[in-house]
Formats: sequence, structure tokens, C-alpha cells
Amino acid sequence: MGKQINHGRSKMISNYGGVGSVIETQDASIIIETFDKWGYPKYYDQNINEYIITDDRLLSRLKTLFPQLRHLVSVPIEEGNQNWNQRNRPQPQANYFPKWFRCTKCKRFMHYNDWKSLWGNRNVEFNLQCFDPNCKGRLLEQVHYVMTCENGHIHDLPWQFWNNRIDNADSPNENQDHEGDNVNQPIRLRYEPCCDNQELTYTVNKQNAGATGTHLTCRNCGKTATLKGIFGFSQKCGGIKYWLGLTAGGHNYENCDKRSSVKIKSSNSIYYSNTLSSLWIPEQQILELTPEIRTEINEIVEYKDF
Repeated sequence: MGKQINHGRSKMISNYGGVGSVIETQDASIIIETFDKWGYPKYYDQNINEYIITDDRLLSRLKTLFPQLRHLVSVPIEEGNQNWNQRNRPQPQANYFPKWFRCTKCKRFMHYNDWKSLWGNRNVEFNLQCFDPNCKGRLLEQVHYVMTCENGHIHDLPWQFWNNRIDNADSPNENQDHEGDNVNQPIRLRYEPCCDNQELTYTVNKQNAGATGTHLTCRNCGKTATLKGIFGFSQKCGGIKYWLGLTAGGHNYENCDKRSSVKIKSSNSIYYSNTLSSLWIPEQQILELTPEIRTEINEIVEYKDF
């Protein structure tokens, strides 16, 4: 992202967070990238012996999923770590997600890359502020909706096509959410911008801040649409993997034939961590354990028959 942001590090590796999780910060929400992006390989090459965890049984189990796994290591902590102040120290890596932001003053609504490019000729670091002088550095607000599929992918809605609808989703529907939104009303998009010089705005009605009071409008052609029916919108998943970071100027993709659905970015349902527990028996112990007891403990942990 090009800058330091304030966040709770304990959230990044926990039952509620990890690689691929969306975490709220003081600036905006971010998606956590894989550990190999954090600078650990270079750091551990010099200090590996300090952090190796000896648990051969767990290591063997994990190698069935990760054949190239070499060691189990603990995460370095800053306190009391003499090597922490080196320039090559590990740093958590993430990127902003969702990628669409709006200015609450001028109402402009654009992808993060477009906002950033408009700051490119100013020789100033982009800090999620509107470029328009009339907005006086107004901080941008992140969109609240994302799309997920059952294969674990997460991506943005196709906002650039949202106001170019085939159906207006205004017909009544008995299945409504708490905002009166037609959750099962199908929405079809043309998957092309509404005009050649699209300039989107994102406007929220002060009297109605729900989906029906939120409008996406093009300043150039005037085409507009509300967010009514947004939770009934579905499309084929794009297979994008934001947690792998950028490669050759873009994000990593994989083929995915699942359907993705709309969620609120802060919902607990968009991320579930995979956890694996291990009963670790250190090599040096006060109490000597016989092979029979070790085998019994092994079976209890293996089959979770507590």
C-alpha cells in the first residue's frame, strides 16, 4: 500500500483473522497477504534457530497439505528482539479491500487505482484523500459491500457496470431484508460502462441511508440506479486472490465456476479460519513418559477423542 497504517497486529494471526481476512483499521479495511510477503524468508535465514518449534508430529501432519514445508517457527515479537531494528525486519503486508472509495463531499466514486493515479503528478503520497481542491483533503470512504463464493474467493462488485442495468429491480417481492431490500430480486447487468466517459458518483440520501436511498449516477450521461436488490445480486466468481498481492501489475486469479453473492464487508460470514490443534510434548520434560503413554496421547489427539 506504500504506507504504514494503524492496525491491531493481534488480529492478523488469530481465530478471527489471518491470511485472506478483511480487517478494519483506522484508515480503511485491508486484506491480509500471505506470510511469505512479510519478509520472513530473509529474516529467518539469519535467525532461524531462535524461532524453530520442535514438533515433528505436527510437522509431518502439515506436510501432507504443504509438501514444501521445512520448519515450524514462532512469530518474532518486537520486545527484547535485538534484530528487530534491522532494515530487513518482517512487516505485515496487506492491501486495501474493498477497492472502491467515494468522497463524501464531491460524491466521486472510483476504484482505488484511479484515485491513486490522480495523485500521481503531485509528487505526494496518496493518503486516501480526495484530489479535488474544493474538498480540502476530505478523507475517502470505502464501499461497504463485497462478494464471496463457497471456494473462498472474495472480490468487489462490478460497480463500473452497476448503473447500466437491464432490469431496474423495482418489482415487488415478498422476500425482503431489514431495509426493505428485495433480496431475491434478480439484477442483470450489461457488463459495459454506461458511456464512453463515465464519471460515477455515490450518493446516500440522509433520510434513507439504506440500499433504496443510495444512488450510483454517471455525471456524464446521467444514467442512474439505486442499490435496491443488491443482496439478491449474484454472478460467476472471478477467482481473484487478493491475499497473494500484486504480480506483474495485477492480482492473481484462478478458474472458479461457483456463484458469488453479496455480503457486508464487516460480516463474520466472509471469513472462517482453518485451525489445527496440536498437543506438544517437549523433548526435555520433568516427567518421563513411556512409549505406551505417548502412543495413547497420540491417538487421542489424532482422532479428537477427548
